[in-house]
Amino acid sequence: MPSIQRILVPVDFSDCARAALDYARFVADRFGATIDVLHVVEPPAAVVPAMATLEGGVSLPISPVDRTHAARELEQWITDARRGTETRVRPRLDSGDAHSTILRLAAEEPFDLIIMGTHGRTGLGHLLLGSVAEKVVRRAPCPVLTVRAAEHKG
Repeated sequence: MPSIQRILVPVDFSDCARAALDYARFVADRFGATIDVLHVVEPPAAVVPAMATLEGGVSLPISPVDRTHAARELEQWITDARRGTETRVRPRLDSGDAHSTILRLAAEEPFDLIIMGTHGRTGLGHLLLGSVAEKVVRRAPCPVLTVRAAEHKG
């Protein structure tokens, strides 16, 4: 059985991402793995058509306000994830297209597993942009485990 030492958990601060992080803690505790919690700040919807040129995972600048807000939210998630465990949990903040950034990071660093939620965007956003999880599952260099939040089960 392959060893699991490093887990990447992309989060968008949704309930599904919370469920994925909880599951990652469970797995990490059993295998003695570390967790990198990644939040990708995406550009505003008006910039999305230009994203085709950034498909390779190029980072985009984050406004100071967006960076501060995302960093605070991510730090709270990290604090919650560290509660009651010895597992090392590390925050990661990046910018750009979410799936491209996740795939780039997974290719550049030796992650053994990606654990992520299946639902973040909903409605029109999902229809137009597709599922980040689906794109990651199709192209990731390592196994991907997807987790559904309780309200999406059934």
